[in-house]
Amino acid sequence: PYTSLYELVRRNILRLLQTGKYVPAQAIFDASSRVDNLAKMAQDQLQRQVQQQAEKQQQQQQGEMDISCNENVKTDEDETRAVSNEEQSTVVTSFTKFDLDVTLC
Repeated sequence: PYTSLYELVRRNILRLLQTGKYVPAQAIFDASSRVDNLAKMAQDQLQRQVQQQAEKQQQQQQGEMDISCNENVKTDEDETRAVSNEEQSTVVTSFTKFDLDVTLC
């Protein structure tokens, strides 16, 4: 959970009073800044992946509409393309959380 800089410094001062040990304030500020940047990058990455997935689904739906409009003769290539589109959407969905975890690491 998010903890404010004020709270982190307050806890640090309490630690100093109770144990005589502390973390330098600059280290707290630097770490907080890095964590904020990491969270922002993860959020941006997730947003890009969601947009890419939505675009792929839209392309897939457009392809399905094209196929239904041209109900002449289905070739093996058309069926292969439809199956591969389904597989691609499954793969993208399963890697979204993985990519987020990798970004956060």
